[in-house]
Amino acid sequence: MAIRRPLWLTVRSYLTDRVQRIQWGSCISEPYAIPSGVPQGGLLSPLLFVICINKLLMGSLPGLTQKALDSVADWGQEFSLTMNGAKTKDMVISARRQDNIPSPPSPIISGQNISRVTTFKLLGHKIGSAVRVKTAAAKM
Repeated sequence: MAIRRPLWLTVRSYLTDRVQRIQWGSCISEPYAIPSGVPQGGLLSPLLFVICINKLLMGSLPGLTQKALDSVADWGQEFSLTMNGAKTKDMVISARRQDNIPSPPSPIISGQNISRVTTFKLLGHKIGSAVRVKTAAAKM
């Protein structure tokens, strides 16, 4: 996916040289640098995270996603935590039309199929399977 220079510069500015403070009641911390990641609660943060993860999973070797889910389920079982496949969702995010994207196999966690969705609400932000930068930017 090619990104035009103005958008690239905007996203880079959004993610670099950031500082953060924490407020607890009337107390405010000193500013501290945030070296990586996306701003928690930011409008673009869920979208940028999902784009990154989606590229990782879609470009992976076949079965790598399932192997990772199996590891998560094993870890959960070790600590008596049950993974709920009914609450877990799978979504392919792409700027391309969804009918042009080969559908990867539906993943399974703890023996339950993970349902594929086209929209999902994450941390109060509605994320759709079609990347629409104009829509996300308009909400800022």
